[in-house]
Amino acid sequence: MNELMAYVQMIKQILDRDYGKQSVSYNNGQWYSREHSRNITYEELEEYLLKVTDREEYYD
Repeated sequence: MNELMAYVQMIKQILDRDYGKQSVSYNNGQWYSREHSRNITYEELEEYLLKVTDREEYYD
């Protein structure tokens, strides 16, 4: 379970950094997104994470 929570914290840190404050929360296997104003699916979380991290400086 500690490894799972490490991944949860990593995802939260990436998304929160972009938003400037808490943008997502994780509770009992459910992700809540401020941007969506509701719980989101894993697919939506993946899409959101990819959108947030799609920056020109990441490409060479």
